[in-house]
Amino acid sequence: MALSEDLLVSQKGKVRRQMSKDNNINALEYEIQAEKAASYFRIIKNMEAALKALAEFDRQDEKSLPANAGVSRVPLMEDAAEQVWFFVIQREALGLPWHENLFEEYGIPDEVRRRMGPKRKSVNGA
Repeated sequence: MALSEDLLVSQKGKVRRQMSKDNNINALEYEIQAEKAASYFRIIKNMEAALKALAEFDRQDEKSLPANAGVSRVPLMEDAAEQVWFFVIQREALGLPWHENLFEEYGIPDEVRRRMGPKRKSVNGA
């Protein structure tokens, strides 16, 4: 079988295209884009988990269940607010369009929106 200059045969006999300098740059760009997407979806997953934990706490508190014994709402609120902040930053960094309805689509309460930002450090540094 005659091979053109841009094809190589691997040790297993499979034909693959030799990557030119442009293809190497495209492969790197592809990897960068894939990592950006993976990071964005990780942030969404973390945000949804934090919002769910806060919502579950609030539901249990409303029902006066003892499941919340020893658990404070403050760290849950701070975590949710920080995760939403990360989500907003990531969208801006990726140049994604912003729509106010994203807060509604993800069920982000107004209280969380107002507190968006990094977690507050306690006096003792914890």
